[in-house]
Amino acid sequence: MHARVLRNWFLGVVFAAGCTVALPAFADEPAAAHEHGEHAELATGTAPEEEGEEDHEHHVPKFEEYNFFYGFLGEKDDVEPSILWRPVGTPVPFGAMLLNSAVLYWLLVRFAKKPIADALKSRKATILRGMEEAGQMKKEAEARLADYEQKLANVDQEIERVRQDMRSAAQSALERAEVQVGLAFAGAFIGARILRRIFD
Repeated sequence: MHARVLRNWFLGVVFAAGCTVALPAFADEPAAAHEHGEHAELATGTAPEEEGEEDHEHHVPKFEEYNFFYGFLGEKDDVEPSILWRPVGTPVPFGAMLLNSAVLYWLLVRFAKKPIADALKSRKATILRGMEEAGQMKKEAEARLADYEQKLANVDQEIERVRQDMRSAAQSALERAEVQVGLAFAGAFIGARILRRIFD
């Protein structure tokens, strides 16, 4: 595990160094000198037309032009370049950029590694729990859908069965009513005969 952390840290430093080397780190020229050059061109009415003249916006620095270690602390006027100070207008040293990147990566690994790892683990657990719940809900929904589809397929048979039950119930109620009416009629007829015999 420790070797993997060191490897990642080293790759980060190499990446930062590559980015720093690829991007030119030159300070802008003083504005007065640049404006003076423009006024001279306007006064003479001529513009540089030769292809050999430098275009300062698109200047590609050479290896010798990079500042690797002069002036880690800052800039001072009229100072001989040393590891602590650099003349005004000299770009930031490449070594300082590497040192800053190394300190930044060390701080990130030292203090932010555990919180970031814990946050990623909890996020992963939350996502997995959500996926499991979604899978369970999908299974329940598919079971309900199959049940409803089966009920829809059997709805015609169910309707016919209910009709048959209602017809048979109505038929039996009708037969009972006929029997009761017949018994009532027979009882009334017998009662009338008995009364006739009594009164005759």
